[in-house]
Amino acid sequence: DGTAAGTGQVRDLRPGSIGSLPAKFVASGSLAYFVADDGTAGPELWRTDGTAAGTALARDVNPGAAGSGATGLVAFGGGILFAADDGTRGTEVWRSDGTAAGTAIVRDIEAPVRSSFPTASVAVGNRAVFSVTTGPNAGVWATDGSDAGTVLLTAATQIKTSGYTVNQDAGLPTYLVSRDVLYWYGTGGLWRTDGTPAGTYLLKALAGNTASQAAFASALADVGGQLFFSATGPTAGDELWTSDGTPDGTYLVADLGPGLTNNVPNNGSPRNLVGVGDAAYFTSLGRLYRSDGSAAGTVPIIPGTTFATTSRLTAFAGAAYLFAATTTGGPLVMWRTDGTAAGTAQVAGGAFKTDSSGVGRPAGTVFGGSLYFIGTRADGASGTWRLDPGSDAPVLVAAVQAEGPTVVRDRLYFVGNRYGLYGLDLGGAGGPTLLKTIPSSVTSIDG
Repeated sequence: DGTAAGTGQVRDLRPGSIGSLPAKFVASGSLAYFVADDGTAGPELWRTDGTAAGTALARDVNPGAAGSGATGLVAFGGGILFAADDGTRGTEVWRSDGTAAGTAIVRDIEAPVRSSFPTASVAVGNRAVFSVTTGPNAGVWATDGSDAGTVLLTAATQIKTSGYTVNQDAGLPTYLVSRDVLYWYGTGGLWRTDGTPAGTYLLKALAGNTASQAAFASALADVGGQLFFSATGPTAGDELWTSDGTPDGTYLVADLGPGLTNNVPNNGSPRNLVGVGDAAYFTSLGRLYRSDGSAAGTVPIIPGTTFATTSRLTAFAGAAYLFAATTTGGPLVMWRTDGTAAGTAQVAGGAFKTDSSGVGRPAGTVFGGSLYFIGTRADGASGTWRLDPGSDAPVLVAAVQAEGPTVVRDRLYFVGNRYGLYGLDLGGAGGPTLLKTIPSSVTSIDG
């Protein structure tokens, strides 16, 4: 609950040294859902309210030690949707409210015994959209949680969750929901759906190779309801595009890597997209850019300055923050930009740096109106820092590095140097509290 006294084991689901391996946690309503193996039912869906008495097997979907292999948990309709195999109908879409009576198959899409292997479930308005990856009914589907309300949207493509190596390593999304419309890079180009067959269609024909799909997901941002993304088009390489959700409003913003090499279009490779106000900030070929969605309004923020490596950008207090090195192997220094050359500078005169692990992760985490980041000051002080709006003087809040920061209600939780679970109150008053020491023998943390 954010206190040392209130931090502890919920329930030992599998007494002994093996453990139940609880994983795939998803919160919905007042419950947390997860998958665990108690040694009897196999890997199945469980739910908990945070108490031992309130922690129970939702339903033994596939009786026996093999389990149902529940996966793909997503919060929906006050409960969850997930994929499971009951041993009879193959892997299909199920729903659960945390009770045995409320855990049931939604629809046997590939009846009678073939699996549909549903993946990539995502809530879109009052429906959930997912892919059926194999069988005669393969395609993109939507459901309202009922058999009758589960319909095929299109058989022409699927929503990919693999092949985006850049994104999966960095924890980036491979699709995006904006104003109750889901966008993804599918067969032939950029697709969209509002969860209905009529509202599902190819928005723009683009290059359909795997590299293009990875590029799309590597640069993906919602800026005031406008989608910005990276893609390879018919006449340009990997460049910046935008969309308002209509075919006519989907277009190439700027060709930042013009020309051809061996008759192949050069790439601008826009990356690290983030929205600040009504503009998109990103990096391209080592330069920091700002774009309003027009070619004329897509400009380098600090002309003449090229970065060798950068972190992902973080939007905070009307500006974008990043760690960047101007030379290969050089120090990653914290920068701030408001989109103008005059408003772009190193934080605290370049006093704050981070290590090479900063490449590929966000510059920081916004919590309680402040920006928290991992860094080392020029005088050697190192740990987790807080930067308040309008300030150029970060404050050291903990001499530990905050790994995997997560905001829950009014507290920031993080693992400090892997050997302690910490909680920080809103505003950071008094610094973080060590909630639980994690033994050095622990090699991984899931949650």
